[in-house]
Amino acid sequence: MSRYMLVISFLCLASLLILGASCVEDSDSGSYSSSTVKGSSAETSAGSEELPTATAPQSASVDESQLVEQKFEPLEYEIVLEKDLSLKALKDKPFSQHSTKELEALPMNVRKQYSISVGEDFKAGQIEPTVKALIDSALAKDADIDEIVVFVYTVPDLVGEAFDVAKAEWAPDGKWGSTTPEIAESNDRGSYKLVLTICEDLEEYLVLRSEKVERFGFSTEERKQIFTELVLAEDRAAKEAEELYPIDPLDPDFSQDNLMKNIDKEDELCKVYTSQVYEQYGIDEDIADQISSEACEKRWPMPDIE
Repeated sequence: MSRYMLVISFLCLASLLILGASCVEDSDSGSYSSSTVKGSSAETSAGSEELPTATAPQSASVDESQLVEQKFEPLEYEIVLEKDLSLKALKDKPFSQHSTKELEALPMNVRKQYSISVGEDFKAGQIEPTVKALIDSALAKDADIDEIVVFVYTVPDLVGEAFDVAKAEWAPDGKWGSTTPEIAESNDRGSYKLVLTICEDLEEYLVLRSEKVERFGFSTEERKQIFTELVLAEDRAAKEAEELYPIDPLDPDFSQDNLMKNIDKEDELCKVYTSQVYEQYGIDEDIADQISSEACEKRWPMPDIE
């Protein structure tokens, strides 16, 4: 493996460690008579009565009458992640105060969490009908679902982080974990509400995001290709240097003097082959370094190297 690839791998590992320390998986729920609230959360683990929340982009209220008047169409969406967060529908007392016999007799509070991506070309008013369409679809498949939370993202790669579009919660009175045994058994939806939290300045964020998708005059896919070719150029230099000056002690042509010769030759060949990539795409070393940094931050896949 070339020294370039070792550096890339190290940077990517560091990036993963930083992300791992800051990313939390959260979950919440909501209501069907629509309303919007301030605040947001990341995805969380399943099971607890009150799901932990994490700070995400601030949210803003949506004028529901305006949404209806403009008749926004739902977006096409992809369900990236689906979780079953079901547990017993508890009575008006903590879990620990229920006897084993009581717990066995209680019905399930069927709770579902969906993380969806909707792309980057849409209006804020399309979020609510999109979420309603998802909830309707889920209930058509399983009418026993009691609570649903939906995290809405622009792209699938962001799932698992704080949502960057919206969060929707569907539950009795819009409160996660409020399904009573009676509601769970009867499927009475009379008290249900849909609480929708939309990230503040969403459309401005979408504009800025679209501007960032193209960098240095290259699309994301083109930058990925440049990164791939840079890695392959470095690997080619490392392999050719190894053939000329083996540093593997098991190689019959190995000698102690080969180490520095190998390093010097690899550096020499690296400059030649990476310069060819620079010339092909009309970039310089600084842009190439920024593309490589982006590759680490976004965990682009490394090319297959024999």
